[in-house]
Amino acid sequence: MKIKIAVFTLLVLFLASCSTVTPSPDFSVIELSNNACVVCSTTSFVEITKITVQNNTSVETMIYRSTYQYLKSGDIIYESPTDTFMSMNILIPANTTVNGITTRGTVYIENTSFPFPSKVWDKMVDNDWDGVTLRIFLHGKDNYGYNKTFTTSFDFGVITSVK
Repeated sequence: MKIKIAVFTLLVLFLASCSTVTPSPDFSVIELSNNACVVCSTTSFVEITKITVQNNTSVETMIYRSTYQYLKSGDIIYESPTDTFMSMNILIPANTTVNGITTRGTVYIENTSFPFPSKVWDKMVDNDWDGVTLRIFLHGKDNYGYNKTFTTSFDFGVITSVK
């Protein structure tokens, strides 16, 4: 009987330790240096000067790619092809606490741009739209090889210069 209890206790401890190896990655976009871009018929990229990303966990997180959509009134009018995404390797440091003071792991993605397809411009002109929304998805994973993933998104305004 004592052996069964010991084996059961070891099994419970083993399972508990496996489930607490590392938390899932989690990060937020906390600031954009600009929140809109003016476009015209010759625009091929929407430029963002700076994106501030903050880690929400105590483990390092790697942003490994981004994808995007263009929307009008919540409806997707263009989506980045699944085989074409922007590959990235941006390490967000873990949050650290020293002497009761927590320092948030923060990175700045600077001077980046996202494609502005002519199909989107054509829809804006054909439908007499003042603008559309660019929704950008940042895809992250833990930096420990456990393949836990996380995706967050933010919206960015795209305004036509023709009216």
